[in-house]
Amino acid sequence: MEAQRIPMLVAHRGYSAAYPENTLLAIEKAFQCGACFIEFDVQISRDGIPVVIHDVALLRTTGVQGNVHALSGAEITATVAGEPARFGDRFSNEKIPSLQAVVDLLMQWPSRQAFVEIKRASINHFGVTEVMQCIGAIVASVSHQIIIISFDARVLQQARAMGLAQIGWVFDQWNPHVFDTLRSLEPDYAFADTTCVSDTALVLECIAAGSGKNGAGNHGVDNELSVDDAFPVVQNMQWAVYTVDDAQAALEWGDRGVALVETNAIGDLLQHPLLKKRCCYD
Repeated sequence: MEAQRIPMLVAHRGYSAAYPENTLLAIEKAFQCGACFIEFDVQISRDGIPVVIHDVALLRTTGVQGNVHALSGAEITATVAGEPARFGDRFSNEKIPSLQAVVDLLMQWPSRQAFVEIKRASINHFGVTEVMQCIGAIVASVSHQIIIISFDARVLQQARAMGLAQIGWVFDQWNPHVFDTLRSLEPDYAFADTTCVSDTALVLECIAAGSGKNGAGNHGVDNELSVDDAFPVVQNMQWAVYTVDDAQAALEWGDRGVALVETNAIGDLLQHPLLKKRCCYD
C-alpha cells in the first residue's frame, strides 16, 4: 500500500475505548499513543461555560442525573465523568473538563490538532451566536490547532466569520443536497458516517477523485448530480469517516481515498505497522 494511501487517525473523544470519553485522561493518552488528531465534543452550561461532554444529560458518562443546560460550569466540572457503567470506580478522579482545561492541555502538545464538535443540543438551546461567542475567546490562543466541526452549517459559517481558519462539516445521512452544502461551506474537511457513504457510489467516487485516484466517472444519484459536477467541491477538501475500530477496515478506507479515519481505539490501531507510520511524536 502506497504511503499516501495510509489514512491519518483521529482519536474519537480521545482514547475512548480504554478511558472515559472526553476526559483529559482520554485525550492525553491519545496524544501519548501518537495521535496527530483528536476529536472532542462541546456543550454550554447554564452560565455560558463551554464544557467537554457529548450528551446534554450527565447520566451515561457520570452515573448521576443532571442536564448540562441547567447546571453551572462549576457544578459540571466538579462532576466525575468516569463512566461507571463501563469502568466501575476505576476512574473516579476524572472530572468533566472545561474547554479551557482542554485548551491548556493542547498547548502542551503544539504539533497536534483537535476537531472540536459543537453539539446541536447547545446550539438549539442558546443559539449559534451565543454559543460561538462562548467558545471563540477560549480557542483563540490555539486557533492554529483547532478545527471547528458541526452538523450545523450555521456554526461553521460563524466560525469562518470569526476568523477561525479551518472548519469541518459532519453528516450522517446521505441525500442529494450534501454537495450543495459542501459547495456553500467550502469546508476543509467533510466527516461522514461510514454507514451513509459505503453504499453511495457518487460519494466514494468523489472521495477517490479528491485524493487523486483514477477512475472517476459519471454515476449520478437520482440523475441529479455527476462526479464531474461534484469534483470542484472535493478537490480542496479532505474526507474523513467515523467510527472505525478495526485496523484493516481503516486501511481499506484509506485505500478508497479517505484522508482521516476516526476511531475509539487509537492506541490499538496505532500498533498496526502501516498505521503507525502516520502517527505523531513530539
